[in-house]
Amino acid sequence: MQGKGPLEFAPPSAILDADEQILRLGQYWSDEDKEWKLSEQELGISGHAVDFDDDGDLDLLLGSNDGFIFLRKNNGTKTLPVFAVENIPVVSGDPDDPTPLQTGDGHAMPIAFDWNQDGKFDLISGSDHSGIWWAKNIGKKGAAKFSKMEKLLEPTQQDTQGYSMGKRLQVAAGDFNADGKPDLIVGDYNQTTPPDTRTPAELAKQRDLMFTISEIQEKMLASKAKYHAARDADDPPSEETLSPIKEEMLNFEQEYKKLVAQHRAARPVTKLAGFVWLFQQK
Repeated sequence: MQGKGPLEFAPPSAILDADEQILRLGQYWSDEDKEWKLSEQELGISGHAVDFDDDGDLDLLLGSNDGFIFLRKNNGTKTLPVFAVENIPVVSGDPDDPTPLQTGDGHAMPIAFDWNQDGKFDLISGSDHSGIWWAKNIGKKGAAKFSKMEKLLEPTQQDTQGYSMGKRLQVAAGDFNADGKPDLIVGDYNQTTPPDTRTPAELAKQRDLMFTISEIQEKMLASKAKYHAARDADDPPSEETLSPIKEEMLNFEQEYKKLVAQHRAARPVTKLAGFVWLFQQK
């Protein structure tokens, strides 16, 4: 969305490439055809603007669901961008033997940031659930070249309340506390389960309920088998004969669903959440 003033934006619009096609990384969902359009490249999940080649305009870093990072060059200007039609894999190592940059387990959402404060932007990316990764810029300004991606932050982080960092990590970097050292802000997709506060008597009641559910399930399956065998026989009985068999089957199904609902209602409910984590560099 283009800014029109303080807290005012134009309606969202698609970014187009030089061929007037919507800028995509690979696979996408077609609302018109109601199906996934496949491609040699994976589903694109993120974009980050950076002057990658130091020519005064903004290029785009694209992250893919399988963890790779691509560059879409701007061959226009800063005010009139003209994006190339091809996605260029961002690689590490020897240009004669390039290795595509990839996070540990997919879900690349890269940003450009000078992590080691040497005057050149590095690449930092979240992942699915393997932590935060970075690739050091070992090139020079206008000719970025990167080392292989390495772990910057392990995924097994917990806060003082015992919550653990989740997955589908998104990262931002900056000097949060103005101490001269860059910090990380990480957003995640998480699940939380409240403590189980059931008493011993309530837990025993739940165990008994599970035994009852198992018994009803066995009777329900036997009743279903009996009904289908009669209905699908070479010489099926009349509807009058089938009706009580079917009614028995439906009664068991109803009882089974009711008991399962009771059991689920008594358990601590897992909730979806999105946490924001601050990691200050020491």
